[in-house]
Amino acid sequence: MSSFKNFFKENAEQIESIEYVATSRFKDDKGAPIRWKLRPLTNTEFDDLTNRANKTKFGGKGKREVKFDLSTFRPGFCVAGVVYPDLNDAELQKNWGVMGADNLIKEMLLPGELTDLYDKLNEISGFDKDINEEIEEAKNS
Repeated sequence: MSSFKNFFKENAEQIESIEYVATSRFKDDKGAPIRWKLRPLTNTEFDDLTNRANKTKFGGKGKREVKFDLSTFRPGFCVAGVVYPDLNDAELQKNWGVMGADNLIKEMLLPGELTDLYDKLNEISGFDKDINEEIEEAKNS
């Protein structure tokens, strides 16, 4: 039987940042696509982004409705997970003619590229993992 101390913070496997080509349209001096640096989001960040994307509206008879706005959530989720390039850099935003990291990422990436980045960040943040499937695969190997 494993020790309860195995659940202590210092014993948790840390998820490293990864490099990812978000688009082939930005190239380095040698003509190779520039790799972006991504990190997984924390639960606190995810909750904050979710709350920001929840829009309250009042419908008929004053009934309150909460709607989730994916067009707000997705860019914010991506910005939170991108370490490099620094999307909060004022000079970069000025160069693209926008204010705010959420607006910048929507200008820098095509819609499909933004969706692919969102999917990758979901993956490294643990949304595409089913630990029980991974255990079964390991047993069958």
